[in-house]
Amino acid sequence: MRLYRLTRTGLALAAALVPALAGLSCCCITDPCDDSRGGDEEARASFRYAAAAEGITMFSLEGINGKVEITGSPSADSVIVRGEREVRSEDEEDAREHLALLTVEFGVSPAAVSVRTRQPNRNEGRTYTVNYRVALPERLRTSVVGVNGDAGIMGMAAPVSVDWTNGDLLCTDVHGGCEASLVNGRIVCDGTLPASGSIVLTGVNGNVTLSVPDSTSAQIDARTTNGTVTVSGLSVRDLNSSRTAVSGVIGGGRGTIRLTTVNGNVSLAGN
Repeated sequence: MRLYRLTRTGLALAAALVPALAGLSCCCITDPCDDSRGGDEEARASFRYAAAAEGITMFSLEGINGKVEITGSPSADSVIVRGEREVRSEDEEDAREHLALLTVEFGVSPAAVSVRTRQPNRNEGRTYTVNYRVALPERLRTSVVGVNGDAGIMGMAAPVSVDWTNGDLLCTDVHGGCEASLVNGRIVCDGTLPASGSIVLTGVNGNVTLSVPDSTSAQIDARTTNGTVTVSGLSVRDLNSSRTAVSGVIGGGRGTIRLTTVNGNVSLAGN
């Protein structure tokens, strides 16, 4: 895989190299600016990458601080990544200098597109943020990793994997199955479960909510340590139920639904 790093000093090289890849069209845009908010100085830059999706089966994104929005479409024929890099500091010149150290790597291999945030290991009082907005074909398997910020994934027909730390996670209109883990925040998901597929949502501090069609076929296991579990709108057989745990079978029991959290409520609903 080749990686392309977006910085103020490396734009010319990126612009020359990326279009040379077969089947890849890429452009990088930066517009640094600064303003003052609450006494803090801020430097920002926007970016845009685009890669043809022919032959691509996988998309991955690794963020650190910032929001992530991923939207799948049945008609999309490319992967488009837009966003903003931002550094906040007490000094304007310092913020501009460190914006060059906050970079986005965009990589393309024959079967995958990857995006990664790179930033200094030590913040030293600064705040580094990269917000992502991604549009891609719904058929791509998608993997997302992040630390701080909210994440939203919409309209995917292939499996989705999310490993997040702090923030709310929203997965809507997902149809290929989903595996998501979150430490602090809410997980809210709705979609359909493919035959013999799985939806596994794991929280620590926060509620976990899943909505699926009432025709879903799955083995279900929902539980919490400190909270309550509710199941509604679904016909459950072989039911084992308590205030903190519910298990059983819905439909033919072909797929798997597993919902867990430590501190929070768990809700499974049919629609």
